[in-house]
Amino acid sequence: MSNIKDIVNIESFRGRFDVKEFVETISNQHVIDAKVISTQFDPKPFIRTFEATVDELLKLKRKVQRKIDDLDDQAAATESSTRQKMQEITSTFENCRLGFESLETQINHVGATAVKIGEQLETIDLQRTKAVEAKDLIQYFLDFNQGISARLETLRKKNAAGEYNAVIIARRLSGIAKEVDVPEIEKARTNIEKYCEELEKGLLESFDKALNAKDRVKMKQYAKTLFDFNGGNSCLQTYINQNLYFINSSIIDCQHEFESLYNDAEFDTGIPKPDHQLIQYFDEIRKIVRIEWDMIFSVFVNSPQVLIVFVQRIFAQSVQTMIENLLLQAEKHSPITYLQVLASTHKATQNLILDLHHFDEEVIAFQVGAPVLTQILDRSFEDLFVPYLDGDKYINLEAKLFLTIYEQVLNPYQNFMLKRSKLLAKKGIKTKAFLGNLNASGSVLSNDVAIPSGFSSMSQVLSKLMGEKEELNASDDSTNIKFAAIDNVLKLIKPHIQAVNRCRQLVLPGNLPQRISFLFQLLLECLPQYLETSITICQEDFPLQDSKIDPDLKALVLVQSVTDILNLIQFHFQSAIVSKLLRSPATHREVVVYKNNLMSDVEEKLGNLVFTQIEYISVWFVSVLSKQKKNEFKPNDDQLNIGTLPTPPCIQITNFVKNMYKTAMQSLNGENLRVFLLEVGNSLHSLLLDHFKKYTINSSGGILLSKDLLSYQEAIGQFNLKELAEKFELLRELGNLFIVKPENIKQVLNEGILSRIELNLIYPYLICRSDWDKLKYFEREIFNMNKNKNHNGSGNNLSQYNSDDSLAMSDYSD
Repeated sequence: MSNIKDIVNIESFRGRFDVKEFVETISNQHVIDAKVISTQFDPKPFIRTFEATVDELLKLKRKVQRKIDDLDDQAAATESSTRQKMQEITSTFENCRLGFESLETQINHVGATAVKIGEQLETIDLQRTKAVEAKDLIQYFLDFNQGISARLETLRKKNAAGEYNAVIIARRLSGIAKEVDVPEIEKARTNIEKYCEELEKGLLESFDKALNAKDRVKMKQYAKTLFDFNGGNSCLQTYINQNLYFINSSIIDCQHEFESLYNDAEFDTGIPKPDHQLIQYFDEIRKIVRIEWDMIFSVFVNSPQVLIVFVQRIFAQSVQTMIENLLLQAEKHSPITYLQVLASTHKATQNLILDLHHFDEEVIAFQVGAPVLTQILDRSFEDLFVPYLDGDKYINLEAKLFLTIYEQVLNPYQNFMLKRSKLLAKKGIKTKAFLGNLNASGSVLSNDVAIPSGFSSMSQVLSKLMGEKEELNASDDSTNIKFAAIDNVLKLIKPHIQAVNRCRQLVLPGNLPQRISFLFQLLLECLPQYLETSITICQEDFPLQDSKIDPDLKALVLVQSVTDILNLIQFHFQSAIVSKLLRSPATHREVVVYKNNLMSDVEEKLGNLVFTQIEYISVWFVSVLSKQKKNEFKPNDDQLNIGTLPTPPCIQITNFVKNMYKTAMQSLNGENLRVFLLEVGNSLHSLLLDHFKKYTINSSGGILLSKDLLSYQEAIGQFNLKELAEKFELLRELGNLFIVKPENIKQVLNEGILSRIELNLIYPYLICRSDWDKLKYFEREIFNMNKNKNHNGSGNNLSQYNSDDSLAMSDYSD
């Protein structure tokens, strides 16, 4: 039992309590005994032990409960005592707070009184100070009135602070002397002004010595003193005048060489690089502004104003002088050099301004709070170029230069046109091709005038026909003139692109579309007239051609040249002009309409020229066919052999057609090529149909005719046109009518293309057979065949092979 009491106590339940372990502890001995005595399990010992344990646990519970009750009573008593003490403490703290508030109110009252007393004392002290200063000023003033400045001079020489005070006093005395207008103080006014001048001079000398010694501390001291004395303008001017940048500026007056950069014979379409001396000079400006700002910021109280004056001085004096000297030398060199130098200088100066803007915004604004050079840089840049760009001065120079180049390029043609006009006049021929004139304002007089043009070797043709070759001066090199040449157009377009690029650089964006429109219309005034006059000369030269030789196909060459030039103008418009006109839709629309109208006029004249070429080719065909001998297709049998060639007219025409085809392939393309070849083929076909009806043809002549027709068919066959292929196949089949025996004529008429032709149209060819008079019995049968054809609706007219196609020139879009 004592063992149970030892186990069941308050300590057993402290900490972690395990019921199973507790039960094993109180029943451990009974388990051991049961293992030793090997009998049947006896629960009674366990029951007695557990009952005793429960009794002990109940006793322990009652004991613990009594202890808890005692502790609750003690806690309640302690809590009541604590609550009472807290109330007492709270009351005490409240009393303290009220006491402190009362004390603070009293202190504030005392403080306000003290402030009032302090203000009164400060006012009194200020009045006293002013009185003392006024007394001193009066005394100093009276001293100056007596010509005495020793006391103020002693103060100035005492130390730096004394010098500053002396400066302030001198400034005040100067103000008093200016405001007080009493005759008795005239001497004082004079002495004060003299003293102030000497004082300022001394300060400036001291500042200058510090500047030369690079002593920023003393520079700042004297700069501030002078700033408080008279605003610091004299100090600012001294600093700028003594700056080595303005002293060592010999590069401004240097001589410039332009040959390597601006060669008149080599037009570069872009803006050239600026003069290397100008680049070097501007780089020095960038460097000096950065260096000087560091000095100015550390020395001057009013550093932004000082920098503004410094930069203004750079542009107004140095940069302006440099640009004036550069442009003056460029103007003496040549007009193109002047404009190129103007544009490149403008661009270089613009880059300099942008760099200084960046420095202002990134460095200066960070140090002083805001940019300070914005207005002065923009105004200085504008002022530099106003003398050169104001009003229409610049654009008139561009127009004058372009027209000068225009005259230089076309001068050989002008000389040629004058000689040509004289030669034609002697023959009583009036030409419609005249030279364009330039008026005083620099614009081209259009409407009834044109620019000289023509074709290669034209002068040779004229001189040969008119017998006056000696009148063409060999020194003019007129025999080598090439009209409507793309090289000449490039000589005008290249400087025009150059002018457009300069205009883009020099003209304000708001005025750019109008200026670009003016320059482009100036080009359009020149080139279309140049092309139209080339076409006119070609038209006028057709009647002058010798019919004994093959037709000159210069018109086809001209079509290709003019087409290439129109394409070049269109490309130039798209690549260099359009982007500059987009700011002004109205201007863009006007330029497009103007351009398209001029090009349409040129294209219309080209179409007329090509048809004129076709007409003169047809005339030449007639001339050659007229040389056909009367009995050429009625030879004796012994005159014909297997190796006999086609007739001379056929050889001449087919050789020409082959050469013409090569030229046409090189000069024309697309629908224009097809229509030209078709028209020439139709013309030759019609002429041959009429031509062979005029001759009597025997069987041997039929063989010769077949060779001719085969040659014509082969020559036209290279055109690769189905319409012409059928027509010349018809001619070849007509030729077969003269070869076959009489009994085979019907068979020939019922085969091939002839089977589709009305027999009354074939009849004129049948009667050309030399044996037709002996074949009268065939005539009735043939006409019966014709009736059957007409009845069956199978007969066609030869006229169905005529073509109504027309030339369609190119169209240029906007």
